[in-house]
Amino acid sequence: PLVDFEAYWRTIRKHYRMVIAALVAVVTLTMVKVMSETPLYEAETTILIEPSAAGGGTDALENLVQIEAAANNSDQYYKTQCAILTSRSIAASVIKSLGLERNPVFAGKPSRPGFFSRLEKTLNGAMHARAARKQRPIALSPELQDTKGVSPDLVHEYIGALKVTAMSDTNLVKVTITSPDPGLAAQIANQHIKA
Repeated sequence: PLVDFEAYWRTIRKHYRMVIAALVAVVTLTMVKVMSETPLYEAETTILIEPSAAGGGTDALENLVQIEAAANNSDQYYKTQCAILTSRSIAASVIKSLGLERNPVFAGKPSRPGFFSRLEKTLNGAMHARAARKQRPIALSPELQDTKGVSPDLVHEYIGALKVTAMSDTNLVKVTITSPDPGLAAQIANQHIKA
């Protein structure tokens, strides 16, 4: 025979304690990992996006032409609206309005830096200020300018927790926020739609 199952079975029986120990170790490690992970909750809200009437035609034929033109451009219009919903400026606006930069669930617990960290930060700040006086200011890209004074790291984290999905064959867009706190996720999702 090509495969000797009896030889395999004898080997397993000979080392059954090691096989059972490995199995118990894998199951135990899996349980510890699953039980120690923070559960994540998703809050979902839906928004209706309707193009505004452009100018409003004076007769029925003109209105019909405008409706047909809007139908031809609708795919592009809804993609644009979804891109706007995932913009950094809306994320920064929601972070500011809800005070998420001070929320320990969203921004993490602030840690008090040690003496050497504070000293290094002070020296780096002084060196950067001195270098900035000697150089002309560098213009930031529009993507980095529109964060309204919010840390780009927090904006990046926010956008990572955000999912915007256009629902097919409708004018509806689903906005989903993921967070370890279900109440905070719902609050952020609602504020995102308002913003």
